[in-house]
Amino acid sequence: MKTWLFALAAGYPLATLAATPALDLRDVSKAGMPGKTFVATTSMPASVATVCAAIQDFAGYPQFMPNVDKIKVAAAGGGASLVDVTLKLPMGKIK
Repeated sequence: MKTWLFALAAGYPLATLAATPALDLRDVSKAGMPGKTFVATTSMPASVATVCAAIQDFAGYPQFMPNVDKIKVAAAGGGASLVDVTLKLPMGKIK
């Protein structure tokens, strides 16, 4: 099982996002579990509404996440979305 946690922001030029000074990346893998799990956090001058809109703008992910190959909303409703994401990685594609 792979765990992915994305902190996203849209509505900002890429240069602004790249210049965000504090990115905290932590390895939160659990002993005895296969694979690695990481959490990355940062803060930026954005309202909660702006950040929520960015997270829900699935089609916009490739604009600031260069490893996203394909993204498709498989199902949505009831305040939740099931999103199928294919990443371009050096060892091949992973869903």
